[in-house]
Amino acid sequence: MDAGHYIDRTHLSLRFSEKNVHPQCRKCNRFQNGRLPDYALFLIVKYGKTILEELDYKKRKITRFTTKDLELLIYDYVKKLKKLDDDFKGTKKDGS
Repeated sequence: MDAGHYIDRTHLSLRFSEKNVHPQCRKCNRFQNGRLPDYALFLIVKYGKTILEELDYKKRKITRFTTKDLELLIYDYVKKLKKLDDDFKGTKKDGS
């Protein structure tokens, strides 16, 4: 799986946005330009009809990450991964 970005990751304001980044197979992401029409439909269904305008607006925001900003992102994602791992292990133990 790849991290597929609806708005290109060169726009730092959306590089780590969980509304802009979703799992995509490598073929779609790398060789089919993210299948943007399908991606747009997915986003609208998941987040509502204003999501494309929201992302388009946010991509214009100038963003510069400090070391502290990046450390906080890493910390948050490590916590999220641990929770996913704990949840997965919990479902395996009780058989569900």
